Amino acid sequence: RSNLIMSSELKVDTISEKTSANGVVIDGVTVKDGGIASSFITGGTGKVLQVVQATSTTSTNRTATTYGDTTLTGSITPSATGSKVLVLIAQAIDIQSNTTQNNDGKVKVVRTISSTDTDVYDGDGFMKINADYGAFGYSQTRGSYAINILDSPNTTSACTYKTQMKVGATGSSITAQINSNPSHIILMEIGA
Repeated sequence: RSNLIMSSELKVDTISEKTSANGVVIDGVTVKDGGIASSFITGGTGKVLQVVQATSTTSTNRTATTYGDTTLTGSITPSATGSKVLVLIAQAIDIQSNTTQNNDGKVKVVRTISSTDTDVYDGDGFMKINADYGAFGYSQTRGSYAINILDSPNTTSACTYKTQMKVGATGSSITAQINSNPSHIILMEIGA
């Protein structure tokens, strides 16, 4: 009696996981939530595993000395807990002083995982944009400001990154995306 070896091919449009959140295993590789763990990717260490970009053109003004959202936000779901997220931000900012004192605008970056916010870049310590009122009263400073962060969220849950801003002097103002000038956030998952 002879053994007959046959090759076969299975063609399907969709494979769905049997148990929610467990993913689907194909030849020992788990595919879960649209991603494959970096340990199964040859040379995955230091490689870019996915890229997400988001843009805001919504003009947002703030006159408070406490932080509030700028409407620039992006989300990424890491495929492995050891992955890092490279956050690249180009934020269009306009800041105005009042007529009696200088103003400094401050921008920070917040990461949200399952409704828990964590400051990953604190504008109080690192980013101040000055507008000096000088001899002619109020002044204005405008430009696109870059923030680059390599974050370690240590999760495979969705991570949302956003910027917030505030002014340093009452009666002054800070505006993101003034005149609908775009701001951008790029999120890259880097393999561990």
